[in-house]
Amino acid sequence: MKTCDDVAASVDQLLAQLEAKYKTMGLDTAWKLEAEPWRRILTDMRSVPGGIAFNYRIEQLLGLGGAGAVFRIVDCNLFTDLDGGRETADDLKKRRSYRALKIPRPHAEKGPTLADSLREEISRLTALSHPNVVSLFAKGQIPIQLAGEETTWPWYIMSYVHKAVNLGELCSGDAPPPLPLLIRYLFDAAKGLQYIHKNDVVHCDFKPGNIFVTSQADVAEPAKAILADFGYAKHLVDPHGETTVGFTDYFAHPELQVGALRSSQGSRTFTKLPRQAVRPAFDLFAFGMSIHFLLEKFYNKYSVYSQYSYEIKYLKLCAARLLDGLNHQKAITYAKLPYYSFKDIGLPNLDNFVAGIKYRCADEVMEDLAKLVGESRPEVEVPELIENRRENIQVSDIAPVIYTERLRHLVEHPLVKRLAATTQLGLVSMVYPGAGHSRLEHSLGTLGIAAKYIVSLYNDTLDPLFRQLIDARKMKATLLAALLHDLGQYPLAHDLEDVSLDFFSHTDFGDQILSLNEPGESQGTLFDQPMQDCRELAKTLADIVKDGWGVTLAEVKAILNARNSEDKKGRQAGSHAERLCKSLIDGPIDADKLDYLQRDSRHCNVRYGFGIDTDRLFRCLTVTHSNIREDHLLLVMGVHEKGRISAESILFARYAMLTQVYWQHTMRAVKALLHHATAEFLVNVNEKDYPAMRRAFFECAVIGDPIDDPNWSELVKKGAAVAHIHAGDLRVLGWLWMHTSFSGKAAISHLLNRQLFKRVLVVNRSELTDKQRITLEKVFRPDRYRDRCGLRESIEKALLVKLKSSPQPSLSLMETQGYSREQWEQRLQDATLIHCLVDYPPLRPGAAFGLQVVRQWGDRPTQPSPEILAPTELYPMIIPGDNFRDGMRELEKSIACLRVFWRPDEDTILRETLGHEGIHEVVLEELNRFTSEE
Repeated sequence: MKTCDDVAASVDQLLAQLEAKYKTMGLDTAWKLEAEPWRRILTDMRSVPGGIAFNYRIEQLLGLGGAGAVFRIVDCNLFTDLDGGRETADDLKKRRSYRALKIPRPHAEKGPTLADSLREEISRLTALSHPNVVSLFAKGQIPIQLAGEETTWPWYIMSYVHKAVNLGELCSGDAPPPLPLLIRYLFDAAKGLQYIHKNDVVHCDFKPGNIFVTSQADVAEPAKAILADFGYAKHLVDPHGETTVGFTDYFAHPELQVGALRSSQGSRTFTKLPRQAVRPAFDLFAFGMSIHFLLEKFYNKYSVYSQYSYEIKYLKLCAARLLDGLNHQKAITYAKLPYYSFKDIGLPNLDNFVAGIKYRCADEVMEDLAKLVGESRPEVEVPELIENRRENIQVSDIAPVIYTERLRHLVEHPLVKRLAATTQLGLVSMVYPGAGHSRLEHSLGTLGIAAKYIVSLYNDTLDPLFRQLIDARKMKATLLAALLHDLGQYPLAHDLEDVSLDFFSHTDFGDQILSLNEPGESQGTLFDQPMQDCRELAKTLADIVKDGWGVTLAEVKAILNARNSEDKKGRQAGSHAERLCKSLIDGPIDADKLDYLQRDSRHCNVRYGFGIDTDRLFRCLTVTHSNIREDHLLLVMGVHEKGRISAESILFARYAMLTQVYWQHTMRAVKALLHHATAEFLVNVNEKDYPAMRRAFFECAVIGDPIDDPNWSELVKKGAAVAHIHAGDLRVLGWLWMHTSFSGKAAISHLLNRQLFKRVLVVNRSELTDKQRITLEKVFRPDRYRDRCGLRESIEKALLVKLKSSPQPSLSLMETQGYSREQWEQRLQDATLIHCLVDYPPLRPGAAFGLQVVRQWGDRPTQPSPEILAPTELYPMIIPGDNFRDGMRELEKSIACLRVFWRPDEDTILRETLGHEGIHEVVLEELNRFTSEE
């Protein structure tokens, strides 16, 4: 039976192996200078104190580099002989006895520097222990004489990887690993990198050559990668002084390459840097360059079709994001490969975009690679994404909501539950009696569709962007944003916002509720004065979100407040990831629209919302980009071209619902009365009373304080239309009635008694001049209520003057309307009556950006060629222009008619007396006069 000594190589055998390696690397001259020192080192390692003789025997040379040599050694305490020296089922025992010994090269000039570098490497490895980082088993040093001087020579023993080869050599050989195995190796490397960074260590020479892997998997020892060679690793704890950094030029961060002091030795370059300048970003950059390098080798061995695979695009996106936002600079410095640019994955190299999505730490890289290898699935942390679970509620035909315990706690919270008492469509129930559904139903339905959107985008087989940028935490925050996007909603909110966003914005109310639990957030808001009950409710809501969902309300707010357009100063709100999440609940095909179009259609008994192929839409969602301007990019949700019709059907359904439900002509008469009462209230609010009045409105409309006014109660009892108005809507109408002018009170009274004003004139948008259209759009813009009142009064006064100057209507006509001649003349003189209302629906684009459609792939090339690498060939591009979207915008504009309404007990007399032409002439004259005064 063999002993440990029997398998040890002699010094002469080891020297022969070293000599062959030196000559293979073209280091013949160096060998002549270093051969004798190597003989002394290898001899003394076996015999002198400080060597390895007691426990280990050197078996063979494994590798040689610029800084040192690595030998395979045998641990005599674990050594087990094998039958005939052949590997059998027991070979794992022998593998466990193997270790690797590293010794610095005895270079005459640089030897002391190399020895110091190894000592520093030993000090780093002593504190590290991870399956994907080389492990330190023993260390020591022996006395030797080098260049005529006595010194000590360090060594250390580390873990040995069976059949190891570095990743660079493996991928450059004749049989590169299959793509799944390469991805596994990169994942292991990322885990090792994450571990050393968490321990404040920067490798500084990360590259494929320092990632050692098993060349193939087997049952006993699965394939894995180990990060090695920490010779120039730096500890971030000590930021003082300068340090020498060794690196490989091709993979190095530009900050390393511009060092003032440089010297080359083999493939490694050295530079001096202040210790405080060493950053983990150096390793991340090198990781990105390593992926680029490995992919180039991969392309050389496999079919050109591999460039189109999802996994390749995923790795290329990872690599581009690893370059510390320096994609431009690196491409200029090294123009050898076509893989540095974001354009290669269909995205522009805009500075704001590159800096916005770059990796900040190794944790992010490891998490993204974990998704690719299947070790990270969002459903684990976000069970609301799992379909067909038992705990679901059927609030939507499109997507059932997975009703988890933590979701139930949220829905039952008073601030959320109160939405069950807020109608979705408000006074639409006066025209469509079935429209009594609540905001809570809609919020839950939006959450269910948002979950479907997330699953669809995560599993998009053509684009890896969503899977990388949106982690489980962002997914949870997005679902919460979908549920809470209407948290500040209250009865009649959208109708009142048409008059003033500053006073009535439900978005602002919701944002302030979410901010109540944040220190300093409530200064200068509704809540300057104590509102203890609301604060306590906001705190319990924040606790439910934090404890049950693992996110904060601030993260939810960041998505809700992300801006998918620029403000007047060209600024955007939110990160790229937050704006992408926002597009799922606020965009041309967002979950909010898809839910309310189908829900409103069902309850109003119309079919427009049911012409959407939602199944196909879910299969075709993707991430694309919208250019706000030439140098600024916005990531948004779009569709692949094959899902275009499904997406466009949402836009058409919205147009149809605007025409037939939301802006239906009777509804415009209802809204005109409500808008008049609201504008009259705002015009008469004293500036110093504005904050207190807004707070009082919040307490009534949002919190639900009741209306305690006997006159209002009496009016409600007598109202003929009250049966079709929800209690919450009545509460808000009551508050307005209490605070508006006499004219506003009369308008609300007309509503309660369903005494709707009658159309006496409709002027289509196409019949108006450009100046008239611009004037109307300004006047009926939110917060222009003074102008709105002024235009109404101007038109009413002109029509009354025309009536007075016209021949008296026939007695029979007046009697038909219930008036004597004297009564008619008195009505014309009564300034307290509302005679006229003017309406022009404010345009609502529906989203800050248009529908983005990604072109289908064309025929893929069959032979490698330079054209293959062009970005337009590698990745689907956005279809330039969208005629359908432009057409839909024009359709929506076409239904924004100017309407003039007149009292229902006078409209017949007005028509008969002035005629259509006379009314038209008076109205347009006043509009022109108003336009000239603007």
